[in-house]
Amino acid sequence: MQQYNDDNRGAAFPRQSDNPKAPKWSGPVKIDGKDYEISIGEQTSQKGQEYLSLKFGPPWVPKEKKGDYNAPKAAAPRATDEQDDGDSIPF
Repeated sequence: MQQYNDDNRGAAFPRQSDNPKAPKWSGPVKIDGKDYEISIGEQTSQKGQEYLSLKFGPPWVPKEKKGDYNAPKAAAPRATDEQDDGDSIPF
């Protein structure tokens, strides 16, 4: 049985945005075994001809996966005995 190969394939799905410059379509694409994100927007040339603009970039990552900048920062690591220079107060 032949296994499905999704290399050099992808999909684009409609996007809703209030920004008129935002792409109208986007989705995941795999090229030569690497994952990308495609964004497709409708453009008009200086001569008035309509065309589709394609942009490939790194895969989209949801905001919660990128890291929440408003989250409390982790405390700095404490010095170990090997790192202790003797000036710290042990309490």
